[in-house]
Amino acid sequence: MILEAFLTMLVGIVLLDAWVTWRVVGDGLSSSRQRAAQIALVWLLPVLGALIVLNLQRRNAEKGSGRYRDVQDVGDDLAHARQFLKKLDDVIDGD
Repeated sequence: MILEAFLTMLVGIVLLDAWVTWRVVGDGLSSSRQRAAQIALVWLLPVLGALIVLNLQRRNAEKGSGRYRDVQDVGDDLAHARQFLKKLDDVIDGD
């Protein structure tokens, strides 16, 4: 009886870990190093690792375009900083 319960629990843990591993392998947004680390966590800490990885996985994440957004020209930041510092000096000096 105890052996059957132990084997049932063991099979359940292996199925959980296999399912989480399958989800990690199918995650296209993670790098291969991240996937390897997640799989190692799942199998080294069978139940806890699987729950942590499931909790950290993205839900319905969209794949990025692979490009940075266009940066708007905000002008010469250094010139704006100099004007601000000059005004600050004027205020501090009381001019």
